[in-house]
Amino acid sequence: MKRFLFNATGSVMMIVLLLSCKTTPPEEPETAPSDWNVLSKEALATSHGTIDFATHVKPVLEAKCVVCHQRNVLPFFSLENQKLAFGEGKMGTRIVPGKPDESRLLMHAHGGTPGLKTMPPVGDRLTHDEKRILTAWIAQGANWPAGKAGELDPHSDYHR
Repeated sequence: MKRFLFNATGSVMMIVLLLSCKTTPPEEPETAPSDWNVLSKEALATSHGTIDFATHVKPVLEAKCVVCHQRNVLPFFSLENQKLAFGEGKMGTRIVPGKPDESRLLMHAHGGTPGLKTMPPVGDRLTHDEKRILTAWIAQGANWPAGKAGELDPHSDYHR
């Protein structure tokens, strides 16, 4: 919307452009709303049973996590492959198969833990469904394939 301000003679003194945009809470000025699900409706529909790494987990981690959690950016908390993702970090184990409550990945994703930032600090946050899927996947043993099938690509097409 454009708003024009006129002086007493009717000439334009200043043009003020008001852009319509979404605002975010002041405590999270650079974080996008958490309403973008990476997974298709079909994948979400199948996520209430056994969680499959390729179908449910890999797309979420590639789209919302590995862009930062890679060796070139955060070498101390990389999620590029199973070995790195299941490793021990300075603050504990990143993913503990069968124990979602002990997995640092979920502590950061869910937020609310004193002293921990909710991840990601900028960009698209995990949706409720995505957090549920990661939690269920870890509870089910965090099956992560070895080799190429288990490698995450920081430059994947899942990024918006």
